Amino acid sequence: MGAVTVTNNRVAEYFRSGKFVQIPSVVLQTKYEISIVPCQLWESTDGTKLLLGLCPKSLQGTDYGANKAMLEFMRNAFEKGKAKRCLVMYVTVDPKTRAIITVDGQIPLAEALAKLDGITPIEGQFGAYFWVDVQGNSTRLSYANAPAGDVTRDDF
Repeated sequence: MGAVTVTNNRVAEYFRSGKFVQIPSVVLQTKYEISIVPCQLWESTDGTKLLLGLCPKSLQGTDYGANKAMLEFMRNAFEKGKAKRCLVMYVTVDPKTRAIITVDGQIPLAEALAKLDGITPIEGQFGAYFWVDVQGNSTRLSYANAPAGDVTRDDF
């Protein structure tokens, strides 16, 4: 299966093409009892069983928020064979509509999980999450006494 690459000028077309559908937050909350807000999960509709986890860029900084529950959901889907392939995508979204503006980077789920192995997530208003850069590297290696910095905890 070839790599999925979305160029910035094709983002809206790609996600509106019908090749992928977003898994609604209400379905995740009621059926699976998880909340991944403000991240998004998209699944393929063409039988390829591709699962995309979208991590939005902070509205006040350069980091991306990766929801721990979303990453675990993706890992479980892969391990159970419900997803053949999982990609984590780092996206810039419209601050008002949360629509995807650009895909800034993407890595396979296994790589994202390996990069976060041993890192303690932050407990935020939407659950546990990690701050990462566009390559999926943690930008806060120790969260216990993390300085305020230019990225506030209000995004998540």
